[in-house]
Amino acid sequence: MSARSLPAAAEETREQRIEAILKELRPKMDAAVRQMVERAVDVPEAEEFGAIDFEFRDAGQQMANEVRQASVVSRKKKGYIGCSLACPHCAYAAKFHSYQQRRVLTVHGEMKVQRAYYY
Repeated sequence: MSARSLPAAAEETREQRIEAILKELRPKMDAAVRQMVERAVDVPEAEEFGAIDFEFRDAGQQMANEVRQASVVSRKKKGYIGCSLACPHCAYAAKFHSYQQRRVLTVHGEMKVQRAYYY
């Protein structure tokens, strides 16, 4: 195996991951964009600015949150390093116990993340 073939394989994996996320998100994004366009077309002239701007901002943030959530879920290892790892403070071998789901609040909204827990 040559050194030149390694980056191509890594790039292929990255591209496959991107395409899988896009395939998952495309129906949701198409529906959200269609809803925004319909709202923009149907809005009365008196309401063209103001509340509709907040609706569009919220829709954009929701789309960003969907992308972040899909990218986090697509990660393979989810923080798993091995059956145990050394504590950086006391050097005790902390053993892997399970994956735990947590909710994280970001600027785009709440996300669910799953990560490996060691203790």
